[in-house]
Amino acid sequence: MTPVDMLDFSESLIAIPLFFSNFLFYSESGYFDAAMEMKPLFHTWSLGVEEQFYMLFPLLVMFLWKSGLRTLGKMVLVIFVASLVMAQWSIQIERMFAFFMLPTRMWEMSLGVGVALIELNKKTPVFGDVIKNLAGVTGLLLIGCAIVLFDKSSPVPGYYALLPTVGTALIILFTHDSFVGRLIGNRLFVGVGLVSYSAYLWHQPLFAFLRIYRFGDTKVGQYASAILITFLLAFLTWKFVERPFRDRSTISLRRAMVVFLISGGMLVGIGVTGVLTHGFEQAYESRLSAEERLFLKNAKEISGLRSSGESGVAFPSCFIGYSESEQFYKTFKRCVEEFGPATILMGDSHASNVKSALASTGKYEFLVSVGGRHCHPYHHYEVDPDSTCDFEQIADFLKRESSSIKFMIYNQLGSYFILDEESDTLNHKSVSYAQSGKMVVAEQKIDRVVEYFSEIAEQINVVWLASWIEPRYPMHHPRKMITYGIEGLDYIPNVVQMFVQVDQTIAQKIADRDSKIGYAELYDAPSNRNFISLFEGECVAFNDKDHLSQCGEKIAGPIFDRKIKEVLQSLQ
Repeated sequence: MTPVDMLDFSESLIAIPLFFSNFLFYSESGYFDAAMEMKPLFHTWSLGVEEQFYMLFPLLVMFLWKSGLRTLGKMVLVIFVASLVMAQWSIQIERMFAFFMLPTRMWEMSLGVGVALIELNKKTPVFGDVIKNLAGVTGLLLIGCAIVLFDKSSPVPGYYALLPTVGTALIILFTHDSFVGRLIGNRLFVGVGLVSYSAYLWHQPLFAFLRIYRFGDTKVGQYASAILITFLLAFLTWKFVERPFRDRSTISLRRAMVVFLISGGMLVGIGVTGVLTHGFEQAYESRLSAEERLFLKNAKEISGLRSSGESGVAFPSCFIGYSESEQFYKTFKRCVEEFGPATILMGDSHASNVKSALASTGKYEFLVSVGGRHCHPYHHYEVDPDSTCDFEQIADFLKRESSSIKFMIYNQLGSYFILDEESDTLNHKSVSYAQSGKMVVAEQKIDRVVEYFSEIAEQINVVWLASWIEPRYPMHHPRKMITYGIEGLDYIPNVVQMFVQVDQTIAQKIADRDSKIGYAELYDAPSNRNFISLFEGECVAFNDKDHLSQCGEKIAGPIFDRKIKEVLQSLQ
């Protein structure tokens, strides 16, 4: 682990014994961020939520106990409804808050409390076998639907999460002496259930450390081995830790508290040491060569920018982000009056690189950023739940405000235009595949981008700034980069060849359509060189497998500016 990773790990060691790991991981990043897979203790966010509930709910029970179970049940119902409504609302406003926080998760645990209260109520009617079997089968079907239908885009913990939770409640309530009860009560399922909690605790650290050790390039067989080790460790933990701690005759409550305080204190102590030493940075750096320290510096820069939410560039006041809001149009109008027509920049995270690069030249005073994650116009024609752009709305804005627009630039991640034999993009492939895998150009995607901008180009000048050739190496990871041999490292020839084909295909598609789009190529075919080297003196030009670093942006800025202006002259 790099010092950046170790610092992150140290913070989680502090958060877990203090029951606020959900707050930590909420503050760090999104749940579905790929970086989460590399956090060994990320899964403890759910334990933090549960522990907070277990500290607060007993206070409510103590307060209402004399009022009877009926009053307590009514209050639990109120909490259930309020929390569920809040969860559904929060998903639309701040999905990560909804995912990580107790107020939006409390309804799930309240449902469990409701089940317990029903079990405690001696007046609960006894149902016949038909009702029990029907309810049990319904519960299994609800859980099965959640397993089959849910994916990373599913809006949980909102109303959708009622499927598995209500399904579980039905099984608990209605499977005594029923068909479903006998089915899930066989020794295999019971055995898995007994070790499931320990398996949950072990699986994420094992998987995360495996990914770290393998630099994310983990094979199916290695995952299978990790699963087997998970269940082996889970069994041992259940037998020698869980069972003794649940048995008061073996370990008293006082002794259990002493063990918790000592072990928790040790974890916090190690975590604090890691934070104070910036992830044991000095010890790590002492093992690196001068070249490797360059990559470490790059990694630290990236981490600092990400944690602060900054790009590291001071943007002029009229570098603004597009939105259909009164405030945006008010600012847009003011900037038009002050600087004249705007430059529009559209695209994904690579366009953000271009924005910083152009800002570093000092030649751009009024620029409107349009785009975000997966903001690729071919998604105008195909549904992508990850896309953050409303392409019809953007086109309407560009046409409506054409008199206030000087020209627009489009740029995106180029590896999305390169597919393997199964139509997966190069962006999802390993370095080894990039070096020797068979790939083709995604012509249909290019057709759709050309189609989208050709109509806009009838009213304003559109410059499609070519996607730069991507290194595909993990430039932010010193230890991993050592394995590729830093000395003489250059772009992967197979990747260069594919990006050249993408360039040629885009230029040909624009010509075939007789489109007014201007295409600014970055690759210099005569010299067979990309517009920027992987290393420029003390600068590592990329901060990961495809994004420009802060110093790389400063080198790229004048080149982008020159290429764009050359194309604009040809469009006059």
